[in-house]
Amino acid sequence: MGHPFGPNRSLAKVAALAEAQQPWAAVLGCADSRVPLEILFDAGFGDLFVVRVAGNVAATEQIGSLEYAVSVLGTPLVMVLGHSGCGAVTAALSDAPTPGQIPALLRQIEASIPEGCDNLDRAIEHNVEHQLFRLLDQSPLIKEKVEQGELALHGAVVDLSTGQVRLLDGLPSSRS
Repeated sequence: MGHPFGPNRSLAKVAALAEAQQPWAAVLGCADSRVPLEILFDAGFGDLFVVRVAGNVAATEQIGSLEYAVSVLGTPLVMVLGHSGCGAVTAALSDAPTPGQIPALLRQIEASIPEGCDNLDRAIEHNVEHQLFRLLDQSPLIKEKVEQGELALHGAVVDLSTGQVRLLDGLPSSRS
């Protein structure tokens, strides 16, 4: 931890990837600028297929992107990664009005938070778990790959103050 190896970060690697990519993982992460996924996982060119949106929401476009990684690129691992102090989850917990298209995004996060939950850390975990469910519920392709053992699907939360990534306990077994 704290000592990057910097793999796959050469011009030769860029040239080698010009024709095709085979990332070892696809990550649905938050758009927050404090969570640069390639740096966080010490990854280089071609290692990660990254999909980012505020609140790491698995909406139609994000699911389609992850399906591309899984079905076309053969990526064997998909992770939904939340993070401490998430502004989108904080906003979803709040009753404060928001402008533009932000309410549509927040509704998707609000659906993940159990009634009465006002703990941000737990709400972040609930959101990650909910987005995992959405991937399974909304993508027969992803669900089939998981059931056939061809795809690992994991949720995790990164602590912004330490950079530590904590895996959540497997796929949630229920929506409670």
